[in-house]
Amino acid sequence: INAEYMGLRRLIMGSLLSKLVFHPPETKYPPNSNHMILYTDSGTKIPVVFINRNAAITVVFSHGNAEDLYETEDWVRSFLLKKIHVNAVIYGTPETKEVEYSGYGRDAKFTPTEQSVYNDIMAVYKYLTVNLELNPKSIVLYGKSVGSGPSCYLAERKVIGGLILHSAFTSIFRVAFDLRFTLPFDLFPNIDRMSNIHAPTLIVHGRMDEIVSFQHALDLYKKAANKVEPYFVPNGGHNDLEDYATEYFKRISEFISFVHTNIDEHSYCMGAAIKGFWGFGVPMYSASVSYTHL
Repeated sequence: INAEYMGLRRLIMGSLLSKLVFHPPETKYPPNSNHMILYTDSGTKIPVVFINRNAAITVVFSHGNAEDLYETEDWVRSFLLKKIHVNAVIYGTPETKEVEYSGYGRDAKFTPTEQSVYNDIMAVYKYLTVNLELNPKSIVLYGKSVGSGPSCYLAERKVIGGLILHSAFTSIFRVAFDLRFTLPFDLFPNIDRMSNIHAPTLIVHGRMDEIVSFQHALDLYKKAANKVEPYFVPNGGHNDLEDYATEYFKRISEFISFVHTNIDEHSYCMGAAIKGFWGFGVPMYSASVSYTHL
């Protein structure tokens, strides 16, 4: 009885936390024909845009809460890609039944969950490494705020080239409470994954973050198994960090270059694979992850 009670309690608490954590924005933009839909293992649909610049490194962006694919894509195209030569992958959902991570959107039929977000990024990873045959070590995960959850989850389980954590938290409960342990129904326990993530990890955080305190960055950095010098931004907050991060693009670029030096270019075909990606041609590989065009 106690086990059943605890299981039910965990389910209820997890559902309540999900409703508090995920705040999908209203979609402000029309559908984009360059976006493709991937089907996750759980059967939900997520859109993906691959900005192919024939670069050696591909960065997968997991955006923060109350952001969407369009806002993230606009920022990536308008700022980051003008400074750094990488391919970019952004996943979420445009004007379809799920907007952003599975379950987002005004027409969504369910509240997104921790597991559904994990399924989303796993589908993206499978498409890149299986369908497109990218070298896993050419993939850098970029997790911002709540996006740090799926990024750490994948980084703990799969081979990647690098991990960037932007305004990341140790776990959801620890954002509100000063806990030194993980509760059974906590979400995104990033702190517990850090020692199992073997890829180089760059932590970027504002010292004046008013939502996820700077202590989270210090704790994550302390636990990281393969850390590089962090970038702690004076006066940077949670949503305005880039406004104060004068060396932001420099530090990201240096990290990308560092990851590039660790790629075994003989084990996978990188450039040739992504040239067949949708939007630049039809992929020529058997689809281990199902997909369709919008």
